[in-house]
Parts: sequence; C-alpha cells; structure tokens
Amino acid sequence: MQVIFDQHYNTLGAELLCPNCDGRFLHHEGVQVFEREEDDDTGLHLMVKNGVFTKDSDLSDNPSPRRHGLFIEFCCENCDARPVLSVIQHKGSTYIDMDVT
Repeated sequence: MQVIFDQHYNTLGAELLCPNCDGRFLHHEGVQVFEREEDDDTGLHLMVKNGVFTKDSDLSDNPSPRRHGLFIEFCCENCDARPVLSVIQHKGSTYIDMDVT
C-alpha cells in the first residue's frame, strides 16, 4: 500500500498519515528488527512491544528476502486500522511500504 506523508515540517520531518483514513494521529505500538548477513538463513530478530523486549533468531517474518528488515506497528486514533510500516533492504536499495491489518 502507498505510504502517505503530509507536508515536511522544519525540525520534525514529514508527518506519516494513516493509509486507511488519511488520519494524522498514528501511535507506535511495537517495533521489530531483523538483522542478517546477505542471503544468510540465520540472524537476529528483536521485538519491543508493550514494554517487553524479546530476542530470537526467527527470521520467518523478515520483509526482506535477502538482508535487513524493520517493522513499526501503529494504531490509528481516527479508525480501527492497525498500519504496519516496513523498511526493507534489497540488493543495495531501501524500500518502504505500509500494510493495514
């Protein structure tokens, strides 16, 4: 799904909008980080959510088929959407995407 940004503010950057309703009030709920060397089957998976930190080697949800990946989970104040922002490294390029659950 298309990532939607509002205008860029001087010191803060561009505001991320809800992909479901274009609402402004997204709250971070959790973060997942996937770290591995190129094309390795093993690596590191870190998750922070609800004040709890977990660490394991499960890369099955990594958004990148080859390298590092990152998820930021949100909730929207304006609708029931649960957007997830993905940052994906692939073949030297970095991609961002947004899914709604």
